[in-house]
Amino acid sequence: MKWSRARILAAVAVVACGDGTGVPVQDLDVEVTADGLKLTNNTDSILFYQAADATTLAMWAGPTALTLCQTPDCPEAPPHEAVFVTWDDVLGWVETTAEITVYWWQVVSDGEGGWRVADGTIQSTNVDLW
Repeated sequence: MKWSRARILAAVAVVACGDGTGVPVQDLDVEVTADGLKLTNNTDSILFYQAADATTLAMWAGPTALTLCQTPDCPEAPPHEAVFVTWDDVLGWVETTAEITVYWWQVVSDGEGGWRVADGTIQSTNVDLW
């Protein structure tokens, strides 16, 4: 399934603002640590995720620049567990990065042996680093 720019922008319209140390979000809590991000999944489902430097992402034409991983071996946060994302794993991160956008979504079977992003599950939040 190919995602149009308008469809992705509509799907990620729910964006929370952070205080720089943690962003409380209903499905996913994002906490900034010295070495990266701690993502805590507050749901009963696996959440797939991607973190990106917000400025780099904007220069690459917004969320359409992301490839939303849709296979079971993609980065994921298990239900009710936390995962750690190092700065090196943040797309476009450099030492001067000031803001990171974290996207997350659910993946379901496409019924034909493959996988797809579950409709209506793409969410995001922005995190200020300094």
